[in-house]
Amino acid sequence: MSDRYYALGLVLGVTISLLAVGLFYAFRRQRKDKERDGSDDYDERQKLLRGRAFQHAFFTVLIGGALYAMLVLALGRPLMEDGVSTLLLAFLGILVFGVECILRDAFFAMRKQPKTFLLLFGCTTVAQLGAISDVVAMGGPVHNGVLTFQILPFISAVTFLSLFIMIAVKTAAQKPEDED
Repeated sequence: MSDRYYALGLVLGVTISLLAVGLFYAFRRQRKDKERDGSDDYDERQKLLRGRAFQHAFFTVLIGGALYAMLVLALGRPLMEDGVSTLLLAFLGILVFGVECILRDAFFAMRKQPKTFLLLFGCTTVAQLGAISDVVAMGGPVHNGVLTFQILPFISAVTFLSLFIMIAVKTAAQKPEDED
């Protein structure tokens, strides 16, 4: 019974999060359309680099999925609950895309400030800490030798903390250059 409530809470949390993000971007886009002068778009170089980063993320997910499938076939049993591997690979793809774009200065549009992303990624990481402590208190994300959905707060925190650190380091490294 508790697994059913956990799954329901997970689905409800994801749905509410997606709706909140969708509404945020809808209002933001509406506001930007009113005051848009074209100055916040990505330039051609950034678009090409983002496309390359997307390809690398896609192939990382594709190869990771194939490797996991081969591992499951070789072992004769799943290592994760249904759907967990898919979500882990999605987070891996997000991480590959984000890191490559940050390293190549293609993450932000021309006039965007990193402060917004630092705040968003920092808050996302901190928000996961409560869920992580609950999972640890319940015995961890592995049950009967199978990785469960309870690994998602850990993976989310690692992904967004990594992106936060990458942006912070990249921003700090660029500050002295910009001041000269």
